[in-house]
Amino acid sequence: MKKIIFIALLCLLVSYTLIAEESKVCHSDMNMEKAEKIQETCPVMGNPINKEIYTEYKGEKVYFCCEACINIFNNNPGKYLEKMQESQVEEALEFKQTKCPVMGMEIVPEINIEYKGEKIYFCCPSCIETFKANPEKHLEQLNKK
Repeated sequence: MKKIIFIALLCLLVSYTLIAEESKVCHSDMNMEKAEKIQETCPVMGNPINKEIYTEYKGEKVYFCCEACINIFNNNPGKYLEKMQESQVEEALEFKQTKCPVMGMEIVPEINIEYKGEKIYFCCPSCIETFKANPEKHLEQLNKK
């Protein structure tokens, strides 16, 4: 019986270690997903964009749902750029923290602190103390510099 308990505890320890090591990987893919989603909708019609239909405007690609929208955009780019910027701000606000900046585990919404006017969420209370010791290091993991 003691051997079974020992083996079970050993398995738990190894699993925890593997999860902890995996969580130390930089979470840049969170922001990569966010960056790729900067323009999801056509600034003219509001429909999903087609990545093959775009025009260059002041060195930046602006994507559209159809060819007709390019002509409409070109007639009044200021109007549609403003609409597009509002949409991008809304999408940026939709970004939500899902991982603890210390351990990389799923967050518990009730465990959080206010840091520089922003709520930072954690997986457990002990991560708050670790975070406070070097907040910038842990914020890098969330790419929130």
